[in-house]
Amino acid sequence: MRSISPAIGRFTAVVGDSASGKTDYALRCSVAALRRGEPVVYIDADSTLGLGRALARIGRSERFWLVSPLSAQQALDIALRFCRQQAGGLLVFDSIDGLEPVVALRRQILRLC
Repeated sequence: MRSISPAIGRFTAVVGDSASGKTDYALRCSVAALRRGEPVVYIDADSTLGLGRALARIGRSERFWLVSPLSAQQALDIALRFCRQQAGGLLVFDSIDGLEPVVALRRQILRLC
């Protein structure tokens, strides 16, 4: 996977096969954002990342929030709250396929951009 940073203020979709490095890329982007002093909300929709793996890659930071939503609506509410309250930062959905209904959530995410 090429090392490309997501565009600031834009929606960036990272797609690929299972185990292709999407989560590792999202974690690298998270580390870069934290180093710039930006807050990061990491929505772990599949509950596969886990706090231990996140801490191993990112370390402890008051600017990093890892959440595992119970529903697509809860994930969207968290994302909307973050977008409305922040002047910047990184919002990661990993992976939106773990949420139902996926199509409706994708439409809502695209409206944020």
